[in-house]
Amino acid sequence: MASDLSYIDVPENCQPNKLFKQWADDYKTNTRSGMVFFNLATSFKNGDVANRTLALQEISDDDGLIFHAKFNSLKVKQIEENPKVSASFLFTYTNETSNKRISQQVRMKGLIEKLPASYSERIFEKQPLYAKIRSILLEEQGVPVCWEELKKNHDDLLNKVNKGEIELKSPKQLVLYKIIPAEYDFYHANENEIGDRILFSKSKDDEWDHYHILVLR
Repeated sequence: MASDLSYIDVPENCQPNKLFKQWADDYKTNTRSGMVFFNLATSFKNGDVANRTLALQEISDDDGLIFHAKFNSLKVKQIEENPKVSASFLFTYTNETSNKRISQQVRMKGLIEKLPASYSERIFEKQPLYAKIRSILLEEQGVPVCWEELKKNHDDLLNKVNKGEIELKSPKQLVLYKIIPAEYDFYHANENEIGDRILFSKSKDDEWDHYHILVLR
């Protein structure tokens, strides 16, 4: 039987966004995945909460986390009323070098701001074809739909794209938002080890402070 304590090594003067990028890159390298997904929780001011899994589109130059949404979606309605959000990233994989099973989680709290339309156009151009078609076809989320009609519209649009008859542009209903974290909670556990947690929070002088906190799992 084995047991040990995991340890998150935080270099001196390390910023939390740098540690997050490192973990995200390690995950993509060891899983050969080009995408990172996260769970975003939003709420109305009355406390009505909703959460969903989204793709992280980009980390901005000022270390904000960028994702896209439909302008008439529930999350956008909640964000417009209450810009305070919480995000959670789960990174689980087998390290190709050590062959150890890694479990990591990063939780964030912060504010959201809407980005200019020019960002949407640039991000849209980087999307795979199916994602571009999805953004155009699905004008409104969560409403009843005829699958056969949706399939026909999809195939017609795909056929026109393949023939070069049309060029897909970012639809007006697609908007981009940026999460600006005010708190990071890092969790890490190697296989057969008790996990470690590091909490980063902003001090009164707007600097990042961090310390280890207890783990119950």
